Amino acid sequence: MMPKVGVVSSSSLTISTKSPFRSKLEEADMNSFMGMIEAQWAQHKHVCVGLDPEVGKVPGDILGFDEPVAWVYRHMCEVVKNTAHVAAAYKPNTAFYESLGWQGVQMLEQLIGYIKAEAPNVLVILDAKRGDIGNTNEHYAKMAFNYFGADAITIHPYLGWQANKPFLDRTDKGVFVLCRTSNPGAGELQDLPTNRGKVESLYERIAKNVSSKDRWNYNGNCGLVTGGTYPGEIEQVRAIAPDIPLLIPGIGKQGGDLEASVTAAKHRFLINSSSGIIFADDPRAEAEKLDREIREVLAQLASNVRGRIVSAVEDFGRSGNVMNVVPFESDPAATSRLIDGEGAE
Repeated sequence: MMPKVGVVSSSSLTISTKSPFRSKLEEADMNSFMGMIEAQWAQHKHVCVGLDPEVGKVPGDILGFDEPVAWVYRHMCEVVKNTAHVAAAYKPNTAFYESLGWQGVQMLEQLIGYIKAEAPNVLVILDAKRGDIGNTNEHYAKMAFNYFGADAITIHPYLGWQANKPFLDRTDKGVFVLCRTSNPGAGELQDLPTNRGKVESLYERIAKNVSSKDRWNYNGNCGLVTGGTYPGEIEQVRAIAPDIPLLIPGIGKQGGDLEASVTAAKHRFLINSSSGIIFADDPRAEAEKLDREIREVLAQLASNVRGRIVSAVEDFGRSGNVMNVVPFESDPAATSRLIDGEGAE
């Protein structure tokens, strides 16, 4: 029988049978989702590393290894250790762990424990895409937040906000709601018109409802999942929900456009990359490359905004008028208007 998967220490790949998860849980609960994500954005960090292990893709001679789950676990911990300096969040997809049975579930629990020990300020988003009637969601919320100790979870909106209150009521946790997903067939339902007086697609209605303080976002802890394969739709979502956090998957292997996605999102976003980082020959280099590319796009956007401010000031000066200039990033809404070319108020 295979022994239990242990926890890799931060200094080596020596297996330990003692998990830091339980002792770290109370400390993790003291940090709210919004507080953690705002702290990451304050450092200009936007990289989300998707921890989606597939036994056949993990580098190394895994086929000759007696304990493949332990091998995968070691690799995931190595990825965390080598990307924590640029990661704003880690996003393990539960399916990749559940498919390995009880050992996979145990691995996920201990991997999150390792993240909390190695990178306590980095968010853990449990990509579970849950959503059911209220009492079932209560148990899903306990699973994600009490048992695994995640900082946020992904859910689907199909049953409405009232059924999802067990997630939304957790003021210290984040809830990312599927809105415009990255898969090729997403438009089958998400692009359907809602028929509410004006032409409005289902994903736009979801963005509107989830960002509303009167509905889903009454605790200010909601975000939206918007695929990087559809930057035009990200732009539409951002117009509807100017300040809501966006989780953007689909960059990398799925062919999403990084520059277009960042430009459309403007601010308050996470760019997820999974296989492009975790199965790379050098995960550290790939994570740093993604971080650098995001920063370059944001720097260009900032330069464009500053250029428009200077031009506007000069135009107003020539006309003899006075304009109050809002510093870049001090007012996200004003920044978004400037990026869109709407000028200052």
